[in-house]
Amino acid sequence: MTQPTTLSLHRTPVDPHLAVQSTLDAPLDPVSDDASPRAATEPSGAGASPRFASGGDEHPVGDARRAEEAGVAARLARALAEHALPRDVSSSCSHRARFESAEAARAAYGRAVDSLLDVNTWGDGLSAASADFALFDAEGRHVVGRRAQEGDFIRIDLPGPVPMSWVRIEQAQVGQDRASIEVRPTFDPTARPRTPEVTAHFFTSEATNTFTLARRGDRLRMSVEGRHETPNVGSEAGSAAGAVGHRATSVGAWAGMQHQQWDELTERIVEGAR
Repeated sequence: MTQPTTLSLHRTPVDPHLAVQSTLDAPLDPVSDDASPRAATEPSGAGASPRFASGGDEHPVGDARRAEEAGVAARLARALAEHALPRDVSSSCSHRARFESAEAARAAYGRAVDSLLDVNTWGDGLSAASADFALFDAEGRHVVGRRAQEGDFIRIDLPGPVPMSWVRIEQAQVGQDRASIEVRPTFDPTARPRTPEVTAHFFTSEATNTFTLARRGDRLRMSVEGRHETPNVGSEAGSAAGAVGHRATSVGAWAGMQHQQWDELTERIVEGAR
């Protein structure tokens, strides 16, 4: 049996020149048979031979050069498409894997959906630098034994002496080959009295994170996209001390803490579904 191929992609705001050069240096995707330099230069048909023309219009060296240029152009286009983020996307990472068959990927997708919606286990098996996650219902009560749903809260316990962060699930959708959760920073639902005007998170309430799981053929991919991620240092922070803490935490997030977290989570959910 052919061993499954695993591909991992970590995308933070990157230097596009380095990203594009890295993609140009890499071989073409084996499943993409279009724009292949080899396909363009290899003779077709039985007994085919290199082409020569006395007028110099066709020559094997010239043909190979044109094919090479076409291959580079194809790689460049793919690199730009892969690394370009929409304007409102401030962070993005993903993990994908290839399975033995479409049926195997379909079964893995079902298991991965269970993991995606089991928020209480998001921190299980990750590094010591990762956060712990806990699911709470709309009334602020800790929930175990059921899938996450719209209106639920997620408490994020970051490592180190920083305040708890909270997000609320705005969308939770599960389809035959695609599932997603979208969350937004929010208030602490366990606080009494409640203070909905205070966003208990290091980003403002304009930020969102979207967790998407998708199957296509024999491949499974999970991604996390952050949008409008702005440090919560204004009136939403609730106090000067809160603003200072959020600024420090948001700087840490941009330094790699958040991206490492989502890298590990996407890999665990996809690979754990094998």
